[in-house]
Amino acid sequence: NGYNDENKTYTWTLSNPDQTSNGNTTTYTYTTSYTVKIEPNGKEADGSPLREDKFYPTNEETTLHYQDADGVSKTADFPVTGVKVKLPDPTPTTGSLNINKVLSGVTADRDMTFTFDVKNGNEIVNENVYVYIQSGEERGSTVVENLPVGTYTVVEKTPIPAPDGYTLSGTTYYYGDGATSANVPPNGRATVNFINTYKEESTPPAEVSVEISVTKNVTISRGSKEPAETLFTFEASVGDQKFTLPLIPKKAENWTATGMLRVSIPYELFKDDVATVTIKEIPGGDTRWKYDTKEYTVFVYQDGTYEVKSENPEIAARSMNQEQKPTALTFTNEYSYKYTPTPKPTTPKPVTSVQTGDMGVALYAGLAILSMTGSAGVILRRRKNDK
Repeated sequence: NGYNDENKTYTWTLSNPDQTSNGNTTTYTYTTSYTVKIEPNGKEADGSPLREDKFYPTNEETTLHYQDADGVSKTADFPVTGVKVKLPDPTPTTGSLNINKVLSGVTADRDMTFTFDVKNGNEIVNENVYVYIQSGEERGSTVVENLPVGTYTVVEKTPIPAPDGYTLSGTTYYYGDGATSANVPPNGRATVNFINTYKEESTPPAEVSVEISVTKNVTISRGSKEPAETLFTFEASVGDQKFTLPLIPKKAENWTATGMLRVSIPYELFKDDVATVTIKEIPGGDTRWKYDTKEYTVFVYQDGTYEVKSENPEIAARSMNQEQKPTALTFTNEYSYKYTPTPKPTTPKPVTSVQTGDMGVALYAGLAILSMTGSAGVILRRRKNDK
């Protein structure tokens, strides 16, 4: 508490001594304490870093000024204490980068060398880093040491042909522009993986055949006469090819019919393993029917399975094999027809004479019917009475 930072002095007021006696002599021992702060990044006099195995003085040469018992001013050299320092661990400024190259689906059919560039931004910091995979192995790796801490992009730059009988497959392979990034930590290691996936080459089939289930439902509007059993036609379009399916819903089967629409798709129409098929109903010309106008989009895969693009999850669920198909595509037609009979025309009955050869009386009676029905009845009764 007696330190003056301005003039760098410490005033020590002697008090509370420890006393020891030896014969006629009494010794008074005064004690003080102070704190010394060490600058861990300080330097030696020559500018070199501090060392942990060396004692460093806590102050420079120090002189005590005091008065003896007779009031005479005197000085004494203070014994300067020394301490050792514990230096902090240095802050790491570099790390390392591990580059793995993996072959998936095959082993190397020869000793293979893969080449990479390590870039920081657009600057190449390590060019032509080699990763080796020995014949019969599936992987290899190398470590790039002493990279300054930061983010790096690794680019594979040497395309290597696939082993005989295999081709690259999927999206986890890196050639040319393929790259991946990693953050190199201080005093640590980052890892990047480059995976080439291979599949065996095979001769593609000329076409892929698939059977798509189609269901036709008939509804009859209220008050309508039941329709006759009618043929409905459905069409599947893929590329320039069209395929049709006829269905006849029957009354005995609740006016419902289901069939398999067979579609054969040339292999060249598949893009990324998928061909798109559009299925719709071909409307007829009978105005008594309301035809279904919806269209289904079906994705057919090279393995013969398919899925339906639909918001209905039951319809859209993709089948996993040939036997497990999605719900049938459903089309519904409504029949509306009310029968109104046509009135029959009234035809007058011919009148014959009551007496053979009496044409005059018959003609007279016929004319009377056309002109005045009531009179005709009277005339006929008279002739009958006359007879």
